[in-house]
Amino acid sequence: MDIDVGSCIEALLYDNETVSVPGLGAIVSHYKSAVIEPVQGAVHPPSKSLEFNDNLIMDDGLLLNLIVDKYDLPRAEAEKIISDYVKDVKAAIKRKEFVVFPNVGRLYQNYEGKYQFLPDDSNFNTDSFGLPSVQFYPIIRHNRPVMTTAQAQAKKKNFSLGGVVSGNIADWFQRNLAAFITLAVIIVSIGIWLLVAYRPAPADEILTIVPEERVNISPSELEGGPDDLKEVEEGTGDEAENTTNVPADEETIPPADTEPEEIETEGITPNPAQDYALIAIGAFGSQGNVEKLIKKIYEEGYEAYTRKVGKLTQVGVQLPYDDQSEIDVALIDVQKKFDKKAKVVQK
Repeated sequence: MDIDVGSCIEALLYDNETVSVPGLGAIVSHYKSAVIEPVQGAVHPPSKSLEFNDNLIMDDGLLLNLIVDKYDLPRAEAEKIISDYVKDVKAAIKRKEFVVFPNVGRLYQNYEGKYQFLPDDSNFNTDSFGLPSVQFYPIIRHNRPVMTTAQAQAKKKNFSLGGVVSGNIADWFQRNLAAFITLAVIIVSIGIWLLVAYRPAPADEILTIVPEERVNISPSELEGGPDDLKEVEEGTGDEAENTTNVPADEETIPPADTEPEEIETEGITPNPAQDYALIAIGAFGSQGNVEKLIKKIYEEGYEAYTRKVGKLTQVGVQLPYDDQSEIDVALIDVQKKFDKKAKVVQK
């Protein structure tokens, strides 16, 4: 005889709070009040919430008595049927399978080896006549103004092609929005690239950005004489790597009271009777940098001079003067146009 023990458990839950399955556990029910869920649009009537307790393994006799009465079986045979059913359930759970109690729920074993029970939606509360959950859909009302016949006619007369055209243009822009954004990004990227690639270099970078072999020493560093020049050129760290050692007995800047050396310039040879002042701008180890500065000096309307200072070539302005005020004015202009460290080295 085929006896469905699971259906017997379902029948017992309507009239009993607890139904025990001997050797397995018990299904316990608790009263659950009605619930309204506006978000899900559901109304749940009073019912019973079910849970499985594997500690209640003692036989309360309910399941055994129901099988004996329903199928007219001896108690020993009914007990064997329940025992075999429990063995099959445990074997299925051990194989990580779900055991289904019809219309009641499903039983399985979690990763910790504990029983987990998932109840169905069946309502075992007889006071609510076993009503299931009910779905409801709220009525959405739109407060639209009522248009009179005169207003409808006026609206119909005012309808023009302009509204259609503007609507079509808006739709066209909306459809091509991605293309417009892409085009804008490309234009901005090209503009930034052009600004960076074709940025004009400042005038003072002509003298400051030079090849690695260039050595620059300002007039303030040369004013102290041969010993100071040697100390600057024999520095440490990065400064020492970019300079050239100049022996102390090399030619250096002569004192102010000595006769000036022969000045190599591209200008006209100065008149011996005229007083000249020398305003030093810089000293270079590269002939290319010397020529650049000389060209700039002539472009600014001054006469250039060059002379050897050790292994470097000093470049500056050769200025004819009659009194000290002319030197002072010229010095300020030279410092402004060329180098703020420019100094008068001879007059």
